[in-house]
Amino acid sequence: MYENTFSPPPTPPPPEVRHSKVGVASFILGIASLLFLCVGFLIAFGYGMSIGIQNPMNPQIDSSSPLILVASAVMCLAPLLSLVG
Repeated sequence: MYENTFSPPPTPPPPEVRHSKVGVASFILGIASLLFLCVGFLIAFGYGMSIGIQNPMNPQIDSSSPLILVASAVMCLAPLLSLVG
């Protein structure tokens, strides 16, 4: 009897999603903490392997070596960055 000649109203576009600056900073700090942890492990592993290759029977680890100090500092900084993030 009656025909529907009206079309449905257009749907509005979805609202633009904005990320908070604190959330972005937290994400970046989390990624940085993972990278610091990996770099620290790589430095420590590389130093240990080089000592093992140089003297396989009696490896002597110098605990005051700059590489060990850097690796320790980087690995200690990673959880702190994660906590701050």
